[in-house]
Amino acid sequence: MNELEELKKEVNSLKTSCIFTYAMLACILIMILILFSGCTTIGTASKENMVNKWKDKPVTENLLADINGWGNWYKKSNPLEPGNCVPQTTVKANILKELGIPYKIVHCTIVRDAYNSVGHRFLIAWAENEWKTMDNGSVCNVVFPYEAVKKAAWGVTSWNVEE
Repeated sequence: MNELEELKKEVNSLKTSCIFTYAMLACILIMILILFSGCTTIGTASKENMVNKWKDKPVTENLLADINGWGNWYKKSNPLEPGNCVPQTTVKANILKELGIPYKIVHCTIVRDAYNSVGHRFLIAWAENEWKTMDNGSVCNVVFPYEAVKKAAWGVTSWNVEE
């Protein structure tokens, strides 16, 4: 009987360990679901919260990079998928307007091979005494001086800035 009681104790111990493991896995799964569903669903990264976070900060390349990344994420789609540049540009332009940061919309044509060209839209914003790009990665995936991007961008055949 002693062996049987010890075996029962081991089984109970294993049951407790399994319950704990399942509980931990459930918590991890919930955290992953929250991560991939986006924080806007729980209000932490809503447009209003982010504008309040940014409103009293100096206009620097880092601030523009933060806004740019948030604007690309906010639309939650593949930033390089055709057609996403319009809503991403719009949401970023609205934020810059609310913050009083000067910006312009740039329309360009991107030719990546002999058969395809695509229209694209992104922003340039004024910071640190020059225009900086705010793009989703089609032309430039970082906030960078606009004039340097124009010189280095591969496959861009036209640059039309809305005044």
